[in-house]
Parts: sequence; structure tokens; C-alpha cells
Amino acid sequence: LVAVAKGNADIATFFTSCNSLVNIVGASLLKFIIEDGSTDNLGEANRSLREIQSFEFVFHLFFMRSILGATNDLSQALQRKDQDIENAMTLVKVCKDQLQHMRENAFEALLDQVSSFCAKHDILVPNMDDAYVAQWRSHRRAPIITHLHHYRVDIFIQIIEWQLAELNRRFSE
Repeated sequence: LVAVAKGNADIATFFTSCNSLVNIVGASLLKFIIEDGSTDNLGEANRSLREIQSFEFVFHLFFMRSILGATNDLSQALQRKDQDIENAMTLVKVCKDQLQHMRENAFEALLDQVSSFCAKHDILVPNMDDAYVAQWRSHRRAPIITHLHHYRVDIFIQIIEWQLAELNRRFSE
């Protein structure tokens, strides 16, 4: 994100778009294609609709919005030509602190938001204690983990750790 922010002024637009997408994930356009469209696009529309009406997709979308929200001020500051180094380093520290706070305290709230959104839009919410098997892995070779582990450790913590590592690599003290 930091590397992109340095050379791309569209981060704020992307952040706004993610917010908008979260608000319209009901997929009315895809529903229209499925209900009224030609059979040429029906299979693709059905696959796309199933994908965006999945808990996994909604979780990623809400989580992306959270990550971009935590890093947005730093991204904006790094794009300004008149940014002084002291202020930039302060923003790096603030961003790291926000990400660490998210890692330690924000998972349950995120999971509640996603679950609530999914319930409101009739999207199946998996039982977090049930076994999770990635669709792209062989069922025999996949490690046995729960949905909770997958969303908390494999996605939430892992992505925050990657963000923190990238900030530490680019902005060592």
C-alpha cells in the first residue's frame, strides 16, 4: 500500500470505491443479468453473484476497508510533495500503532460487522467452529483448521503483519 501510495494519487478514490461497494454488495446488477439477461452471460453472472454474495468476499471487503482506513492518512501524506520528513515519520508511527491496535483488538468487531451485514442480506454465515477447507486445496492435503482460525489468523492477522512488515522495511527508525 505504501509503495502504491507514493506513486498513485488514486488511493483515496479506491478507498471511496471500496466503501461504496460494501454498501451495494447486494449485487442488483448481477441479479438483473440473471433474471433478465441472455443465456450467454448467465453462467458467468451466476458465478459472480455467488462469489460476491459469500461470507468470504464480504469479509475481505470489510477488512480491506478497515486496512485502507487505517493507512489512508499516511497514504495521502506520502503523496504530497511538500511533506516534511518529521511529519511523515509521525504519521508512520501513528499508522503502525493503528494497525497494531487493529491486530490486537478489532477482529471481533469486524467479524460482528460482517456477520450482521451478511444476515441482513441473506448471505450464509459459516459456523466459526466448523472445519474450514480452502477450495483451492486438496481436501486430503489441507490442514484441519476452523473458520475462526482461517479468518483471524490466515487473513486478519497475516495481512496486518504484512502491512506492519512493509512499513518497518520502508521506514526503519
